[in-house]
Amino acid sequence: MGNMEGWLGVRSLRTLEVRVQRQSASAARLVEFIDGALRMAGADVKERSEEAIVHAVVETVQHASLQREEWVRKQMPNGFGTVFSITLREERFSRLLPTKLRLFHHATSLGGVESLIEWRAMTDPTVDQRLLRVSVGLENWEDLKGDLVQAMREVIKG
Repeated sequence: MGNMEGWLGVRSLRTLEVRVQRQSASAARLVEFIDGALRMAGADVKERSEEAIVHAVVETVQHASLQREEWVRKQMPNGFGTVFSITLREERFSRLLPTKLRLFHHATSLGGVESLIEWRAMTDPTVDQRLLRVSVGLENWEDLKGDLVQAMREVIKG
């Protein structure tokens, strides 16, 4: 490793904790929003609301923050990580959603400063064709939420 690369690595380590905490908090808030939308009963969801859009597109969301066991919270006292997955209701939705996003890049990586989304079946045909993996970056969580919702609206339109 060269001097410049070593210096850049050391410099990046100084802010690693703060970056991961923010990314983990943003991921947890996005997951909480999606999970909340999925838990709402049909009568409680206003037509064309953000929650209705999420409910129409997303079947499940998975993230460590959704586990209720106490040992999970003890094991992860500073956050539950930056990566979560969503399974969409149709394979067509999973193919299209990454292409409709503006803030998320369609790429495979974990824990970077930019938010990414990956259609897993593109590189692993053995997984559920409806599965998307999301890695949350440093962007504002509300901006990311807005981006996901607008992309889901586009996907529903076809």
